[in-house]
Amino acid sequence: MEKIFIFNQRSHKKSKLFLLFYCIFLLVVAIFIGTGKFGILDLINSSPMRKGISFGTILGLVLLIPAFVFIKYTRYKIEIRISKNSIKIFDKKNIELAIEDIKKITLNSPRPNTLNLYSKNKLLYTFDTGDEETSLTKISQELLKLAKFDKSITKRKIIGGEIEAIEYIKKK
Repeated sequence: MEKIFIFNQRSHKKSKLFLLFYCIFLLVVAIFIGTGKFGILDLINSSPMRKGISFGTILGLVLLIPAFVFIKYTRYKIEIRISKNSIKIFDKKNIELAIEDIKKITLNSPRPNTLNLYSKNKLLYTFDTGDEETSLTKISQELLKLAKFDKSITKRKIIGGEIEAIEYIKKK
C-alpha cells in the first residue's frame, strides 16, 4: 500500500532572492524616503512620541508587512509517495529513491524542521517545511516501518528554546 504526503516545501533559492531584493528595497527606502525635508526619519524625530508608536509603526510598515506578504511566495507544494520499495518525490522534478539506498535519516539536523535522507555520506534529499514538523515526523515514521534503524537523540538550543535532533542509522 502506498502512503501519500503533501506539504509546502521551502525554496531556498527564492528565499535568498527575496532577501537580496528586500535589502535593496530597504536601502532605497532609507536613502530616498528616510531623508530630506519631509522624510520618514524627520517625521519620527519631530513626533512627540518618537520612541514609541511612531518608530514601531514605521518599523512595522517598512520591515514586517512586506516580509509576511512575500514569504508565501517562497514555498511550493510537493507530493511524496512512499511504497514498500521506494519513495517518490514529485518536486519541480520527479525523484525516485530506493528504500534500500537510504542509510541514514536525520530530523531537525542541521536545521530545525528539516528531514534529510542520506546514502552512506551522500545527501539524497532534504525535506524542508520551515515551520511544520508534524508532516516530517509522519514521513520519517513511515520510512522507519520499512527498514530497521537505530535511533539517537541530541538536544540542540535554538532561539525559541530547545529542539530534539534525531538521527536514525540503518542497522546492518
